[in-house]
Amino acid sequence: MLVIVLGLDLLLGRPSLGAALGTVVFACLALVIGAGLFHVFAPNAWTAERHSFSHPAADATSATITLACERCAITIEGAASAEQLIEGEVTVRRDERLDQTSSLDALDGNATFSLTSEGRFPFGFATSRESLPWEVRLDPELPLSIRVATAGTLELDLRPFLASAIDVTARELPCALWLPDRVDSTTYLSGDDIAIRVPDGVGVRIHGATDIQITTSGDFVQREAGLESADYDRSAVRADILVRPGTGTITVKPAVSDDQPERQSI
Repeated sequence: MLVIVLGLDLLLGRPSLGAALGTVVFACLALVIGAGLFHVFAPNAWTAERHSFSHPAADATSATITLACERCAITIEGAASAEQLIEGEVTVRRDERLDQTSSLDALDGNATFSLTSEGRFPFGFATSRESLPWEVRLDPELPLSIRVATAGTLELDLRPFLASAIDVTARELPCALWLPDRVDSTTYLSGDDIAIRVPDGVGVRIHGATDIQITTSGDFVQREAGLESADYDRSAVRADILVRPGTGTITVKPAVSDDQPERQSI
């Protein structure tokens, strides 16, 4: 009601404190609406910026990696440069806060590295925009524990890495996961549309939530412990996949040699 009265004073040209306050109120509203429209419709080149990051392996004997963003397209593919634990390039909007933390446990040699982003805009317009690329490379010789979470797309090629513990939280957009083929692994999964790609020689067991649709390519059998590839017990490398409740569909198929994540761009 106050805004209406102040606006009428302004429109009628009545010289009053109400008119002055009305001018200020409407100017503020115009700024807020204009900022929101700019954020939603402006090209990414105006609203986003690209950052490079890296962290040395130093004296680490293992590592825990966390990558989390509200809505980005995370790609893990390829080895980091020599002596680097992790490196890559990320694109974030100018209204997002990018946080990087790291530490090294002197007792067990485990390094922790976390890269997260969070929107600052109060009305959540960032979640309505398309995903921006995060491209990540890792040390292929360190034992890894990897946690990834985003509402955007995921392309995680973990075949070359010693990733024994994996935690993936996706949402409605597609997630593609290439399982490690050098070490046994346990993966926790959630998401609406997940593609699991299995390298040659890796046995797979899927268990957990039962109210999901699983499509398999190859020879799988249903056992008491879960859905298993027929060669699970004989495989040199085994992957256990625990599916969280609320997951939508999962497609399991072999990974072929030229099957690679798609590059993201803006």
